Amino acid sequence: MAGYIGKKAALTVGIAATVDELNYNDTGSAVGTVVASKTVTADANKDVASFRNITLTGELDAGSLDISGNADIDGTLETDALSLNGTAVTTTAAEINLIDGGTARGTTAIADGDGVLINDAGTMRMTNVQTVKTYMTAGVGGGGTEFIASSGAISNAVTVSFTQFDASKYDHYMFWMQHILGATNNADLFAHASTDGGSNYDKTDGNYHFNNSDYPGFRVTGDISTATNAAGATGIFYLHAHHSTKYTMSQSKVVAMLSDTYIGAFTESGTVHLVNQDTDAIQFAMNTGNIASGEIVMYGIKNS
Repeated sequence: MAGYIGKKAALTVGIAATVDELNYNDTGSAVGTVVASKTVTADANKDVASFRNITLTGELDAGSLDISGNADIDGTLETDALSLNGTAVTTTAAEINLIDGGTARGTTAIADGDGVLINDAGTMRMTNVQTVKTYMTAGVGGGGTEFIASSGAISNAVTVSFTQFDASKYDHYMFWMQHILGATNNADLFAHASTDGGSNYDKTDGNYHFNNSDYPGFRVTGDISTATNAAGATGIFYLHAHHSTKYTMSQSKVVAMLSDTYIGAFTESGTVHLVNQDTDAIQFAMNTGNIASGEIVMYGIKNS
């Protein structure tokens, strides 16, 4: 058809759109770019650019979504994975919910290696419970009693030694004894001092004095019975001034089953190690035979 068809002319080829409606499709060369008041067209890659605002009443189903500005979601955000500023969030929803104040408290045992979340001057960090323990213990202050070590259950031991001395931390030590029994009847329990970290122990008779008598060690208690149902010796042994290069002194308060009566008797004694040296380890032993059974636990009296 050659020539011009005027606006008022009519075509009878089945087109019902008006001229204005047809002009909505006139986007010029901007195929794939949104033009105001024009039909939206997709480019050869099926891409469309420059939308301003879109209102949906249904669901947006997309393979990916890249939002350069803010997102306002009035509802539930469901996501299988989450990344914040390039860092993947690896925690589970259940773990995040643990910081909810309404979460029920459990009774899971705490052990070394467990972690604690700490606000470190505005930055959240994870630390372990040993670090928390060290900090809390340091705040107790001077004179606090601190567990150091235990012999565990003694079984026919020749000696029981403790080398965990620390003069920079402890002024005195306490050794709690429970049901110490000797393998030999009527044996005495002694403690021997070391000045070289436990490599050697002084067992020289005469280097220790108790009631103006010479002894081969600090006297803890004596005459421990091995009679049937005997409960052995139970009590406490104190070690004083261990870090002094003058004399180290001991004090013991023990209830023991005595072999000559088989009844409980309270004994209290104090011994001085008359050697000009410090003490940095201690060893318990019977004057005859082994230590058959019992337990000894070491505590330190903190100096700060």
